[in-house]
Amino acid sequence: MVQAARALVLDCSLPLAWYLEDERTDFTESVFEELTRAEVWVPVLWMLEFPNALIVATQRVRISDDWRREVLQRAALLPLRIDDTHVPLAQIGDLATRVNLTTYDTAYLELAMRRGLRLATLDKKLIAAARSVEHPLLTEIG
Repeated sequence: MVQAARALVLDCSLPLAWYLEDERTDFTESVFEELTRAEVWVPVLWMLEFPNALIVATQRVRISDDWRREVLQRAALLPLRIDDTHVPLAQIGDLATRVNLTTYDTAYLELAMRRGLRLATLDKKLIAAARSVEHPLLTEIG
């Protein structure tokens, strides 16, 4: 279970699971409930990545276009804190190279590391990267 009143960084995989019924679990629901008790941070990249993931789900006929639009309206109301800090290109590139991730996924890990927060994710590569630098995780994947 998620610890109450603790801040975290949320990657795109968890919010997608809230709205893609076949990906919802007790764990993803517990993280959703955490939104009311914790500061939840995302990098500004999340604002592009989340809608894009929904477009892909629509193209793959996992959700309808009407549901995609409703999800975007609901997601706009999530109490997320958007971190728009400029991270030097060399810094994000060096970290991405070190942990073997795309710079997009590295943005979540970098934010969690910089703010000293747990990283909440279901992404296996991101989990492996966080573990490689011994960064605290919130995940259901062992």
